[in-house]
Amino acid sequence: MKLNPSLFGLLVTLLFTGCAITPLPRTGSPVTALSPDEALQSGQVGTRVRWGGIIIQTSPGPAQTCFEISSRPLDEEGEPRQTDRTFGRFMACTKGFYEPSVYAVSRSLTVVGELAPVVVGKVGEHEYRYPMVLIEA
Repeated sequence: MKLNPSLFGLLVTLLFTGCAITPLPRTGSPVTALSPDEALQSGQVGTRVRWGGIIIQTSPGPAQTCFEISSRPLDEEGEPRQTDRTFGRFMACTKGFYEPSVYAVSRSLTVVGELAPVVVGKVGEHEYRYPMVLIEA
C-alpha cells in the first residue's frame, strides 16, 4: 500500500498535536528565580515570581480566594514536580471566587504574580510566616 505524502504529513501533524502540552500563559515582564524560602529572607515586595506546589487549603472570601500551597520545584513546563522537596509554604490570592471542590486539597497549582508583604498564620499551633503572591495568572 502506497501512502500519499500529504496524507502522511497530516497524520504526523495530528499525532504530535494531540500530545502537545499547553504552557502557562505568558504575562508581562519576566519572573525571578526567587524561591518562597528565599523571599522570606529578602522581603522583595513587588517582585514577579512563578511558584507552584500542592494545595493545602482553598479559602474563598467575599472578594477574593486565597490558596495555601506547599511549594515544590517546577519542571520545564512550569508544573510542580512530584517530590517531597519543598521550599516551604506560601499564600497566593486572586480576585473572585474559586470553587474549593475544584481547587481541592492535594491538587497541583502554579501561579504567576507579584510578591506582597509576608502574612502570619498558623500551621497547627505553630506560628508561620507565609510569603504572599498576588496572582496574575
